[in-house]
Amino acid sequence: MKYLFFDIECSNCFGGNNKICEFGYVITDEKFNVITKGDIPISPGDRRDRSCRFDTSIYKREPGFEWAYEFDYYFDSPRFPHHYQFLKNLFENKDTLVFGYSVNNDIRYFDSEFKRYKLEPFNYKVCDVQIIMNFYSEKKEKFKGLQHAFKKLCGANEFISLVPHLSRDDAFMTMRVLQEMLKNLEVSVDEIIELCPGSLYDANEYLDSYYKRKDERVSLPSKSKLQVKWGDFYRSYLPLLEKEESIGRICTISSLFKTNETLLNKVIEYIKENDLVAHDRISGSDIIIVVDKEDKERILSLLKYPFNGQFIILSEIKDLQVC
Repeated sequence: MKYLFFDIECSNCFGGNNKICEFGYVITDEKFNVITKGDIPISPGDRRDRSCRFDTSIYKREPGFEWAYEFDYYFDSPRFPHHYQFLKNLFENKDTLVFGYSVNNDIRYFDSEFKRYKLEPFNYKVCDVQIIMNFYSEKKEKFKGLQHAFKKLCGANEFISLVPHLSRDDAFMTMRVLQEMLKNLEVSVDEIIELCPGSLYDANEYLDSYYKRKDERVSLPSKSKLQVKWGDFYRSYLPLLEKEESIGRICTISSLFKTNETLLNKVIEYIKENDLVAHDRISGSDIIIVVDKEDKERILSLLKYPFNGQFIILSEIKDLQVC
């Protein structure tokens, strides 16, 4: 059995349509000896198409962030269909077990490209190291994310030899973190998967479930009104998302607002009064509006990378009572 660790970077996720610009991977044997590794730059599309451009607002949200390559190098690289068969062979190899970190995002990234280029989805199962990390945090020590876990488990000296956001190195970090957690817990890969129900799942079954949940949320009478209301509201800002003057003002909201009509009305009013630009995703947003400190911590625990933008806690705003 071989192990495939992978990571994906996107140029942007505007409108929920993800444009992959980089795929990195590390393949090991069962003892985590590296067999091969690689980093594949992928053109996000036509550089003249603004929907394919790089979301440079991330520089404000994450000071110091850099893509691994120059934009021109990405655009001059082949597009996703060129690499389709190679990637399909990687993911559908029956002798390979696939791993990633926060893989539900990566599965949706692939799904966007399959739909965009009218390609058949890959058939594969994937193990989410983030779920295993959550289990490890309960047993050993708490981690704030992949990089934090890597520094703790593997040491700062090993970290400085890597390039953050180079997808090959992010895949390598995923591999090393899993390796060290298994060693410290004194368990095998098979045993950790058994200990962490839900860490290994079928990618296409996940997508079916994901879209079914979205449909069900819309169909529920009580939630449907709130989902539709928020959807209509943030879509009214779509023309502003790609304007330079919107940088620094793009905000999204916690999902908790969409379960309470009073909360949703208050946050919409707050966005209007403060001349913010509503968005439906954390990716691409400069601000996340949350209900309270507990809600903020909940969101932080779910993020793949640190969010260096601004959090606004609605319950702390003077003269604004949150019910």
